[in-house]
Amino acid sequence: MRRSSDSQLADAVNALILIAAAVFVVMFLYHLLFAGFSSKQYYGVFLDSGDVYFALIDSDKGDYMELTDIYYLQNSSNPETAGGEFSLARLGGEVHGPENLMYLNKDHILNVQPLSSDSEVLRAIVEYKQQ
Repeated sequence: MRRSSDSQLADAVNALILIAAAVFVVMFLYHLLFAGFSSKQYYGVFLDSGDVYFALIDSDKGDYMELTDIYYLQNSSNPETAGGEFSLARLGGEVHGPENLMYLNKDHILNVQPLSSDSEVLRAIVEYKQQ
């Protein structure tokens, strides 16, 4: 038995709607999984060890987060006095000479926060780069 052209047209339209819905779902899932961080935005990355790094997030795939252009706070005050003065240090000047690149195991990341445009840390990074 032969199907009518109206029935074939309805099947084709339904197939196109189904394909469009599938494409939408795939794009939505991709955005959720891979497009979470801007590569031009600095973030504060807080670890379960108490360390905090301020950096660009280059990649956030798999079990590791890749940081570049990394800074951290260094205590620059006298250890015998209360309080504390901190200065911003750029990763790479340490005795073991690391590159300014770091892979962090996501199991040890407690929190990731974007730095606001009026952040004191972001201002210090900009000043450091202008030197």
